[in-house]
Amino acid sequence: MVIRKLMLLAAVSLSLLQTAVAEEDAQIVERIDAQVRANAQWTQEAEQCPADLMPARRALEINAYDCNTADQLDGCLTLCTAGDAYSCLRTAVTLQQLGGDPAGFEPLYQRACKLGAASGCTNHAAGLYRADMQSERVQACAARSFTRACDQDDPWACTMLGMYLARGIGVKKDLPKALEVLKKSCKHGEEDPACSNALQLGASIRKTLDKAKPAD
Repeated sequence: MVIRKLMLLAAVSLSLLQTAVAEEDAQIVERIDAQVRANAQWTQEAEQCPADLMPARRALEINAYDCNTADQLDGCLTLCTAGDAYSCLRTAVTLQQLGGDPAGFEPLYQRACKLGAASGCTNHAAGLYRADMQSERVQACAARSFTRACDQDDPWACTMLGMYLARGIGVKKDLPKALEVLKKSCKHGEEDPACSNALQLGASIRKTLDKAKPAD
């Protein structure tokens, strides 16, 4: 009986600790969100099409600063502010994963894009599309952004572009071209979600093309 009571007390203590950590993380996320929204240049640039801000070459990923938890966000945002593209990208990803406001993490994706992280362009283009799926202007912007990011070998950009080409979203429908684009989605192996999604989409496209072939 004593052991059970101790186990119960330990479970309660752990639950209280987890709640306290979650509340602290939420406060950090809210504070970082507010800092990003307060940066007028970043929020204004977030309204532009990523393809129009994307540099011709990718930035080199030299800084390996971790940004996987809320308590690392301040340091990562400092590096982002100083001009490190991948710190901007990692900050945006972590904010999104922790339930941050899109108004906080989308400008960071766009800043990452502007500084040369192709994945930032891909993520922000996808965010713009989700926010305004019915707009032909946004569809075309997203397609252009995925095209440029795919040209810089961003796997998810190639998967998204393949989907757009397969469905005719923002571009003319072109199934053979979609298959060519999807070949670039597996840069990081078949276990990468960008690749696994591309493989599924590619299989579906090939079935469609096979059905369209004239019978012998």
